[in-house]
Amino acid sequence: MKTSEVLRKAAEFIETRGWYQGWYGRDASGQLISGSFSPPQDMSCACLLGVLAWASRVSPQYVATTEAYRYVKQLVPVSVLEWNDDVDRTKEEVIALLHRAAEVADTAGD
Repeated sequence: MKTSEVLRKAAEFIETRGWYQGWYGRDASGQLISGSFSPPQDMSCACLLGVLAWASRVSPQYVATTEAYRYVKQLVPVSVLEWNDDVDRTKEEVIALLHRAAEVADTAGD
């Protein structure tokens, strides 16, 4: 899976399942999920880092997550966690960021 596809899959997740702040995400039963490169498939919502790991559930997963993160990081002026958890951040901004990162990855052929 290309990095741009991982980023678009992450945007789709946020659009359809939900976005989260202050934690990695929640599973379908509402339990908090801590940071992991193998988040459960039944995540009900996720932060920006959590959704990148979820969308990267391909082999090699770590490389896909790292590459997707790299494109996102290029577009934010602070750490990705700080950007995600800003109290004024919106779900729509997160989705737009993921789509912009996918466009950058496309341009790079990734």
